[in-house]
Amino acid sequence: MDHEEVSPTTKEPEDLIPQIQTKQDFIEFMQVLRCDLEEHPERWENLTLHDFLQAIEAWVGSMENINKNLRSAPREEPDWQTVAEILFAASMYE
Repeated sequence: MDHEEVSPTTKEPEDLIPQIQTKQDFIEFMQVLRCDLEEHPERWENLTLHDFLQAIEAWVGSMENINKNLRSAPREEPDWQTVAEILFAASMYE
């Protein structure tokens, strides 16, 4: 991933997830995710911290089923990309 200054208007959080390899990549993702919330709150299902944390809990609890549906192998050890997937999913998971 390019580690120059993030331009939130040109990057979408979901586009960055597959590229996350390092802590710095994750930090860039977090910046873009935060900007997405600020610029497009209408895209977000969970706007309060309570709802967002509840969505994280629900999504992590469903990860095995989600992976089966997507035909992808679950990761035994979470990495930066997994954490980014969880946070992004929580922005819209009901």
